Amino acid sequence: MIKASKGKRGDSMNTLRDCIIEIPEKLNHLRDQRDVIATAINQATHGDTVRKVVVVGSGSSYNTAFTTKTFAESTCHIEVELMYPSIFVEHYNRALCDQHALYIFISQGGQTKLVYEAIECANQLGLKTVSIPESLETPIAKKAQTALEMGSGKEQFIFRTLGFSTTCTVLYLIYLSLGVINNQIDPTQSEAIIKDLDVMIQELPHIREASNAFYHNNKLYFSKTDAYIFSGPGALWPIAQEADIKFMEMLPSLTNSFELEELIHGPQNMFTHDQGFFLLAYHENDLRKSRKIQKFITQEVHARCIIVSNTDKDDFNINTKSTYFYPLAYMTFFQVLAYHIATDRGRDLSKTMYPQLSEYINKSLETKRS
Repeated sequence: MIKASKGKRGDSMNTLRDCIIEIPEKLNHLRDQRDVIATAINQATHGDTVRKVVVVGSGSSYNTAFTTKTFAESTCHIEVELMYPSIFVEHYNRALCDQHALYIFISQGGQTKLVYEAIECANQLGLKTVSIPESLETPIAKKAQTALEMGSGKEQFIFRTLGFSTTCTVLYLIYLSLGVINNQIDPTQSEAIIKDLDVMIQELPHIREASNAFYHNNKLYFSKTDAYIFSGPGALWPIAQEADIKFMEMLPSLTNSFELEELIHGPQNMFTHDQGFFLLAYHENDLRKSRKIQKFITQEVHARCIIVSNTDKDDFNINTKSTYFYPLAYMTFFQVLAYHIATDRGRDLSKTMYPQLSEYINKSLETKRS
């Protein structure tokens, strides 16, 4: 079994905001460990050419795979299929599994019952299995043929923040490694991609502080809004989905998310004036569409619609120069907002709303009572 560790664990955080502050440091460490990741992936593939990766995970773990899928397919020429562990274990015809693909299983806590069972199934089929947990000492790390720490350490707060950004980065580096191994990316291009990763990492503190300022300037609005709709295109659609999850579980609030074009089809029928809307855009054609949708929402629905883009012409400017990794820059904005709104509502982010859920149904290998 191959094990690759990415860093120390167990850093104590006073607030979830400290987790957000620490993200650049953790991403820098992962960047410096890219050769370790490349070596582990090279061994995990047994020297075979791998052109397809199947990622199994749910919730934020699923969204990390969705966020990085565009980079894998467009830049590294690696096909990526996403699957929930419950689908893989309970509802999927596993005779269709691709023996030439690499199967990656994500569970931050490393004890998700269905992810563990999914790895068992994959191992029995002789598939190439890689797990990405927060620690190599977890059952899921030990079950897979190859394990890569996601580089987050053990997050004190259960609403995954640091782990989302680090898992995305591990996946980005895995796909980059496969692209190099497959001769789809040459050394010069690989170096340029790593420099672009550096650009994004260095921008995060500025984006975080600008997000803090945006929240405080709009604090009254957020205190009065209790339902949110998120929408984005391309690689920003999964960021809209992750923002949806963060607001839903942290505030908590009623939320939903849609792909940008989808938003103006069926979903527009349920728009109301007391909902809050976030539209994410990066490319010019998506900006034009977002501004038209915003005009409709403000003039016809009479609701506030916030465009998060990469220009000064909209409500919040992410101000990123990253070509490949800009989705993580956008995610910072929503991590900051979710933290502030939740804490100003008196939410204890170290606890779930219903810790007694495990008395009814257990989602982990080990039952943990609060």
